[in-house]
Parts: sequence; structure tokens; C-alpha cells
Amino acid sequence: MVGFNRRFAPFTAAVSDLLRGARHRSMSIRVNAGALPDGHWLHDPKTGGGRLLGEGCHFVDLLMHCMGTRVVAVHAVATPRAGLPLHCAEDFIVSLRFVDGSIGSLLYSSEGDSALGKERIEAFAAGQSVVVDDFRRLERYANGRRSTTKGRLDKGHRAEMRRFLAVCRGIDDAPAPESVVASTQVTLAARDSLMSGESVMVA
Repeated sequence: MVGFNRRFAPFTAAVSDLLRGARHRSMSIRVNAGALPDGHWLHDPKTGGGRLLGEGCHFVDLLMHCMGTRVVAVHAVATPRAGLPLHCAEDFIVSLRFVDGSIGSLLYSSEGDSALGKERIEAFAAGQSVVVDDFRRLERYANGRRSTTKGRLDKGHRAEMRRFLAVCRGIDDAPAPESVVASTQVTLAARDSLMSGESVMVA
């Protein structure tokens, strides 16, 4: 089992429910991550592989999980930083195109102020919108009205561990590996796009 915990978060289901089955769909994730200290292990190309591979993979997986379909093209750009390989940059954008024409984006920044929330998700489909702020608040917009649900911070860690233990005890089926393999392949394709400057087609 791979630790892509955000797909297990309670508010993730609301995003998936809006997007899945709709014809024209888009989703964005903004991560206000903050800067890493010099010498952090993620800056090491061999040990950490950079923030795109080491941390961005969680959000690529979340985009793909919520869309529920496969990615066909990836494009990524990053802000170069002195002393770091480009694929270890701390600021980058990843754009995804899905097989049905839907689109998704990830903006990952180390330069924002910490007073701003860390993670924000926005999803749009069928004339409706869903916003998730820091996995603490969910806003739904439909028919010109807004409804808000608040809760404690929950990025899905508990639910993921409950599922893992249930599988170990034989009372639940193991998650299919295909989806986490696919999101990992797309993250690697994003790294290749970042390095080449070109979009990468995904088989």
C-alpha cells in the first residue's frame, strides 16, 4: 500500500462526486508549501529526488483519483534555483490533460507566506463548484448558493490506516495497485517534461 493518504480524506469524496460522471471537468490544486532549509534531503537528487517527486506525487495522485480517468499528456515547468538541479526546484506547475479532455493543474510554491493556508483544491463541473481549504473546510456552490462544512484537519491518514489494517485482517479487499502505479508514472512524466521543456504523452 502506497501512502497517498489524501485520496482517503473525508472531503475528497465530495470532489470526486462532483467530477465523476460530468462531461466537462476541471480541477486545480494550489500548495503553499514553504521553503526547505539548505541541505534538506529532498534537495538531494538521489536521496529525495526533489519536491516534485517527493511531495508533488501526492497531489498528482489526488488529481487523478478525483477525476477517475487516465492522463494522456503532462506538461511541467519550474523556477530554477541556484545550486539545485531543475528537477529539484521548489516552485513548479504541472498541467494534466485527461483522456476525456478534462484538465487538471498543480501549482506548488515555496515562496508564499505561512499565514495563507497550505493546500487549496478547486473543482468545477456541471455548473457547480467545490472548494476544499486545508482539508478543514468544504464549500459547495450550486444554483447560485453556497454551503459550507467545517471539520478538524483530516488529510486521510486515519482512514488509510484503518483500510490497511482491515486488509491485513482479511475483512476488506486490498486497493487495486493500477491507480497508484498510474499516478507514479504520471509524476515521473512530469519530471521528464520539466527537464525537456516539452509536453510528455502518457501511454
